[in-house]
Amino acid sequence: MSVRVVKRRPVRGAIGGLLLGIGVAVLLLVYGKASFGKWTPVIIVAAGLVVGIAVGLAGPTTRREVVVTTPQGPPPRGSEIAEEEPPPSP
Repeated sequence: MSVRVVKRRPVRGAIGGLLLGIGVAVLLLVYGKASFGKWTPVIIVAAGLVVGIAVGLAGPTTRREVVVTTPQGPPPRGSEIAEEEPPPSP
């Protein structure tokens, strides 16, 4: 049984969630749906941060290239087998 190591990106998720939260908070402030003097923008930014971290931990992972090697290495030069052509038919 093999163990797969999965690389997660919680810091990137946190940065993305922070930017998402700031963007949503600014839009709500500009359109007058959230008041500036209250805790509403801070809560929205914090919620975006939490969502970003969750996506960074549970979201899709990165794929790595698979390198296939043979145990004995590549064949030496000149060891190619030349294919013979069949004789011409009469």
